[in-house]
Amino acid sequence: MDQNFLPSVRINTLPTIATAVSVVVALTCGIIADKTGRFWLPAYVVTLPVIVGCALLVAWNIGESGRLAAFILTGFEGALSPLTMGWATVTMAGDAEERAVVTASMNAIGQGIMAGTQVVQYAATDAPRFKGGFASNLATAVVQLVLITVILWLSSRDKKKGEDESEKILDHGEAPIAVAARL
Repeated sequence: MDQNFLPSVRINTLPTIATAVSVVVALTCGIIADKTGRFWLPAYVVTLPVIVGCALLVAWNIGESGRLAAFILTGFEGALSPLTMGWATVTMAGDAEERAVVTASMNAIGQGIMAGTQVVQYAATDAPRFKGGFASNLATAVVQLVLITVILWLSSRDKKKGEDESEKILDHGEAPIAVAARL
């Protein structure tokens, strides 16, 4: 941003708006996902403003107010990590080892990718217009919508497979407690 646009106190304070948006959206989406059991729906919803915000930042020539709005919109991304962790935990509730490996991998791989890409895509010499970083965030957010759909399909398929398996076992006359123990 142009240093003459706002006093330095405001320039240092404004980034907290996106963080506040991130916290409020994460809490709201977590409550909705917990109440409905549909982690995919808030994941889709938070991805849309992120796409708009990233597209505005890629365009860049939208004025200071437009860029500020774009940065604030990207704060919606903060809800995705808790949503995906929660979704993974619920989806793999029946297998503690699988859940542990998947959630640990999600954390480690995510942090590893972030550590490397931050340095390359958001080099201090490119500030404040990080062309490569904003473009890659936009592409990642679009791919994110596709991946949410794939994860939804895979988890629905696994859930149906589990229900079909329990019906087969019940058809053979086993007690429901024995069936639950195997699932």
